[in-house]
Amino acid sequence: MTAPSRVLTLRDKNGDVIPADTARAPARGAEPPTTSLAPAPSMIAGNAARRAQVRRRDSGLLALSALLLIVGPVLLASWYYAFVATNQYISEFKLSVRGGVVGGGGEGGGGSAAMIGGMIADAFVVTELINSQQMVLDVGREIDLAGLFSGPKADWLHRLKTPASKEDLVEHWKKVVSAQFDILTGIVTVSVRTFAAEDSLKLARAIAKSADQAVFKMSERARQDLVRFADEEVRRTEGVVQTARTALRDFRVQERIIDAGRSAQASSDLAGKLREDLSRMTQELETMSRYLASTSPQITVLRTRISSTESELQRMGRTIGEGNRGKSTTELSPTTLAQFDSLNAELELAQKSYAVAQEGRQRAQTAADRRTTYVTLFVEPSLPDASLYPQRLSSVLVVGLMALTGWFLGLLIISSIRDHLL
Repeated sequence: MTAPSRVLTLRDKNGDVIPADTARAPARGAEPPTTSLAPAPSMIAGNAARRAQVRRRDSGLLALSALLLIVGPVLLASWYYAFVATNQYISEFKLSVRGGVVGGGGEGGGGSAAMIGGMIADAFVVTELINSQQMVLDVGREIDLAGLFSGPKADWLHRLKTPASKEDLVEHWKKVVSAQFDILTGIVTVSVRTFAAEDSLKLARAIAKSADQAVFKMSERARQDLVRFADEEVRRTEGVVQTARTALRDFRVQERIIDAGRSAQASSDLAGKLREDLSRMTQELETMSRYLASTSPQITVLRTRISSTESELQRMGRTIGEGNRGKSTTELSPTTLAQFDSLNAELELAQKSYAVAQEGRQRAQTAADRRTTYVTLFVEPSLPDASLYPQRLSSVLVVGLMALTGWFLGLLIISSIRDHLL
């Protein structure tokens, strides 16, 4: 197809066309005629026809794309939600973890803070447990979950595909079971969605029961650990008592004493009695020396007794100074007495620690005999009366809005590409 020819047209200053055969060179001083390149009428008509054809083609493609990308999905969604989608029933319950740290708590604000922290931690654990594989396994021992999620009442889009592996079952569980924890109130909200109201209620009750058993196991282990720690403390303090008692017994055997306090008292009493006797005999000697001869038998006997008493007192003094090693069992040195007091104090301290450990063991056993942490259901699972899912009208509107948005974005992209190529 050859390009349309362009005709050179001469015009005067008023815009009138000057015929080519009459056009001459302008006279001196006259203005030359103007020239213009104007498209021929045939060319204008051809361009208009092509533009009209393109517009008709683009309008047809635009309508077809809108029909396929907007109307089609909306009709498909309407058909699915009207004739295929199965009603799904939601059963919801709310729980909280009550109790505290086993055997702990203490006094004052510290104990309250520890108790609250323990309850929040346990509630977090329960929330994660409900959303975990372990809960699927625990509930699966009582309920046939595969049959529940893939029964004849379920539609093909939301049912569990069979045969299903354990991983498939857990993935489907996360779609139909939801557990959320509110840290401000400490409440765990659990919702269950199945294709029958009775199945939702049964599954919700099974989850609540398994959660309570899980909390009981956690608290049971904490109680057992508390008793075990108390038993270990009792055994440790008992060993300390035995060691201190053995050390004191060996010291008594080595020093040949039974009770250092009594031995020291006996030594002091004996020395005092000897000094008293010595003083009395000295006075008697002075009195008798006034009217008896120095060679008389009475004075001789009295002097012998005074000498014996002094010798005994001197011997006791040397024994105390030498540390009472290998000497009389009734005399104790300060060093021996200090060692005995130290060993006896260690034994008394060990016995007190053992008594405290025994009391702690009794308290731990008392705490272990009762349940301190438990799940409280203050909103019980109930039988749903009506289906809350799927929300048919809103779902169709969402599909239509998404299809319209996608169609409009695609239109913008195509227009941009065409403009860039042209």
